[in-house]
Amino acid sequence: MKHEAGLSREDSERSGRNKGIRKLNLMLTESCNLDCWMCDFGKRNKRMKRLPLSPDEILTLLQHPKFAALASLTLTGGEPFMYPDIEELYLALRDRRPDLKVNFSSNTTLLPKMIKVFDHVRDWKMVTLFVSVDGIEKHDEQRGKEGSFELTFGNLEALRARYPEITINVKFTITPVNYMELEKTFQFFQSRNYRITAKMVENNPNYTNNLSFERHIADFGFKPDQLDSVRRQLRNIIKAWPGGKDRRRHEVDEVLESLEPTWRRPDRCLTPQRGGFIDCDLNFFSCKEYGAAINLKTQDLSELEASPGYQLVVENEKCNAGQCTHCTSLLKMREQKKESWPGYLVSLIR
Repeated sequence: MKHEAGLSREDSERSGRNKGIRKLNLMLTESCNLDCWMCDFGKRNKRMKRLPLSPDEILTLLQHPKFAALASLTLTGGEPFMYPDIEELYLALRDRRPDLKVNFSSNTTLLPKMIKVFDHVRDWKMVTLFVSVDGIEKHDEQRGKEGSFELTFGNLEALRARYPEITINVKFTITPVNYMELEKTFQFFQSRNYRITAKMVENNPNYTNNLSFERHIADFGFKPDQLDSVRRQLRNIIKAWPGGKDRRRHEVDEVLESLEPTWRRPDRCLTPQRGGFIDCDLNFFSCKEYGAAINLKTQDLSELEASPGYQLVVENEKCNAGQCTHCTSLLKMREQKKESWPGYLVSLIR
């Protein structure tokens, strides 16, 4: 994450702290109706926890002074549209926090439930749908359900027809299963005027998985020729990018850059100061790549910055500066630290 224009890194860090938490990810439920091989929330695992807060209690939480600068709330899961109170929650957010941009991170397979929520939207500038699509033919294999691509894309088209002003961001997760369809998928969606970006598959032990290096070395292993293919496709995507350089193009640039042996983060990361993530156990993470900073069942947000967990994240990021290896934008198994990013991926050869 880049520091603010015109600010030194030190000033940017200080500014981030003063502004408080600006972006919050809220896990509504662990339940999901798909079975992605790289995700602990896959249907096969039968995880059923949901956030133990009512919509009214969630709105009360958002009134905490720590959220005074909150600008963006992302509702995630599992599959957030499996959360039984999703409609009531959105209505409360719309009416009581009209200043807050609400994002939905969904597989977009539950169209009737989505329509029940989206029919209440008054200002589409304040709502964004994020949807994961992992290929054309390979999407079903990655998502663990036959027909899921056809269902998701059909629902996306139905949503665009019903809500012409809706903002949809498509995300492609690159894995050894689907890497060969990266460019093809970008062409498919960009030719239909969808926004699309990409990221490498990740090991995120405090969110979507607790996958161990030993158990999943084969699943995450890219062969050298596979990485070469990813690089080639990314270069082609960048070369053919429609329009000017926007945020998604910048994200694709960073994915390509991160595959180079000499890559280092260009700027300080302000996520620990500006971001937050709350899971279904009410653990609050200032960075999901580390343990929880506090637990909201027994602690108040006012205790956040003094907590050992928060201080550890901030101090480690400060010391690592441009070399933080605990980033969700990179495939970094906690048990293995490698200076060379491509060398690390190649070391996982199946």
